[in-house]
Amino acid sequence: MRWLVLIIVVASAGWLAREHVAAPAQVAGAGLDAPVVGGIYHAALQTNPPTFDPALATDTTSVFCILQMFDGLVKFDLNTNGGDSIDSQSQGAITSAVADSWDISADGLVYTFHLSPKVTFHATTENGKPTSNGGRRVTGNDVKFSFERVLDPLTESARTQIFTVIEGADEFMAGKTRDVHGIEVIDPSRPAPGKQPDPRHAGCVQPCTVRIRLKTPYAPFLATLTMSNAFIVPKEDVLKWGKDFRNHPVGTGAFRFERFEPNVEVVLSRNPGYFGGPPYLDKVAFHIIPEEDALFREFLAGRIFHSTVPDPLYNQVKRRDSIWAPYFTEVSQLGTYYFGMNVLIPPFDNPIVRRAFSHAVDKTSIVKFIKTGRVQEARGPLPPGIRGYNASLHSYDFDLKRADDLLTQAGYPRREPGGPRQRFPEIPIHIPDGEDHLRITKAIQASLADLGIGSYPVIN
Repeated sequence: MRWLVLIIVVASAGWLAREHVAAPAQVAGAGLDAPVVGGIYHAALQTNPPTFDPALATDTTSVFCILQMFDGLVKFDLNTNGGDSIDSQSQGAITSAVADSWDISADGLVYTFHLSPKVTFHATTENGKPTSNGGRRVTGNDVKFSFERVLDPLTESARTQIFTVIEGADEFMAGKTRDVHGIEVIDPSRPAPGKQPDPRHAGCVQPCTVRIRLKTPYAPFLATLTMSNAFIVPKEDVLKWGKDFRNHPVGTGAFRFERFEPNVEVVLSRNPGYFGGPPYLDKVAFHIIPEEDALFREFLAGRIFHSTVPDPLYNQVKRRDSIWAPYFTEVSQLGTYYFGMNVLIPPFDNPIVRRAFSHAVDKTSIVKFIKTGRVQEARGPLPPGIRGYNASLHSYDFDLKRADDLLTQAGYPRREPGGPRQRFPEIPIHIPDGEDHLRITKAIQASLADLGIGSYPVIN
């Protein structure tokens, strides 16, 4: 890691709107009485997925692919209040997935999950090769293994915090215990005293109930389990591939991994044994197309079946007289663009500097001119639609004069009027790949330059 602060994401507006247009040929078929079975759906990704391993995923591209191949104990029901996008996973009521039911103790400390008898791992993968698990049923041992794998320092997961609320997680991570004692697998052949065996698990020769005890009550715990990092993986296949499991994923999802050719495509094939019912499609092909203009051209040529609309073309596509207007769909999507600053490393260990940077971001202009009004200015870290959103919050106004004064107050005066800052380092701005992110970054770079601060983008 560089000794300079890492600025993680660069925009400032929350509550995204997702727009895409579907090819007329696709829309024309929407009125059929019955779904069409078979065929390949062609979509696009703007970057290579860094990993297909749920324990390691931190980016939306990886998570989008992982959602097709894996499942967690629970999921969000998008039909209750949500869309078809990955970010809509933050909306809706929580419903069953690998677990078909669960109980929560009155004190909020104990969660007991009863696994569905229908859920099995993929029996084949990568052009029909058999998996090591053989397509067996998912058991409580798989849940315990998957959660402990995220917590295991050898896995090097960046998402351990989602499970540290579990009793015994800290001791396990420190190497003081061999397992997390707060994750208990219940043997169905040994019911609790005075209770009969659960008939739902009559065909399960392995434990199909998992009891998780928390250190303290944590209301979002159930929602946390919808995160891709909490998805269930088969021990046999993880042990076979080791760290290379990230390139050979095996899960329980509606689609199985078939192949990945970097910079070309990711291909997934239907899982006929999916517990939610086999998909209608034979395959899904995600073509890797980094440039948004090129992606949109592929859509116009009919080689991609749906496309997001690039910001510069948004108003043109949305016009009533546009040939694409009848096929244009616009839905809300939760997400927050933000400045992330490492408060442990100078100069951002100084709150005055952080305040100055907040004044240096022209959120209004970014929303109006770069995002063409498709987003709202953020009021705090939570966007509208998320429980806890506070519309009464106010962010710092764009004020370069105020930012300039604060930087001087923080001990970083200019060498001369309008010149560079004394002792202020050049700032790397770490951003996801994508032209929309780069456009926002350039706007922020221009404001920082006006303050005498050099910066440069780093594509992650």
